[in-house]
Amino acid sequence: MSLRLILLIVLSCMLLQVSAIGMGAGFEGGCGWGEEREEDVNEDTDGTYEFTRSKLIFMLMDTYVGTDRIFLYRLKMGAGRIDYSHDIEFLGGRTDHCDTFSTDQIYGYSFLRTGTFKVWAGPSMTFESLVSEEKHNRIHFGIGPALGCHLIATPDVAFSAELAYHYEFDDRKTFNSTVYLSIYTILISNETWSENP
Repeated sequence: MSLRLILLIVLSCMLLQVSAIGMGAGFEGGCGWGEEREEDVNEDTDGTYEFTRSKLIFMLMDTYVGTDRIFLYRLKMGAGRIDYSHDIEFLGGRTDHCDTFSTDQIYGYSFLRTGTFKVWAGPSMTFESLVSEEKHNRIHFGIGPALGCHLIATPDVAFSAELAYHYEFDDRKTFNSTVYLSIYTILISNETWSENP
């Protein structure tokens, strides 16, 4: 996981030298539901749970915000928290939480572009490391569609919103669905937005 993060950061620095890129930060919130399996000495117990999550995106790289390209690549890194609420039959209906660190990648296609407003959609992938209250480590992988928009406020600043759905699973046979809503502020570098296609 750490090697992957290093490679992504190196790639980001390389792209900054050759392309118009927006760098920013923001906040991500979400909620979801899932199923999990608790392996006991005598039997396996299945259960369901619900959760809410919040995340601070401290690094966002966007290759699309400062140009009139059709395609977008977005890389996000963030840290946050997930709060779980288990059903009564599973683990006694208790609640718990996990601290998280994640990297997300989006490959988007722009289908609406004006002088100051752009809308795009495409697949999204996430890799996430979770640490529970008991200090147990888990790895999440998720994939799903994303829909987003950019509002170019000035030649140097843009605001972006993003709605995504992920189907996620991990190494504990846990499966869940999550809906995310994210808001970002992005600083535009190297080039400015052009209205010409």
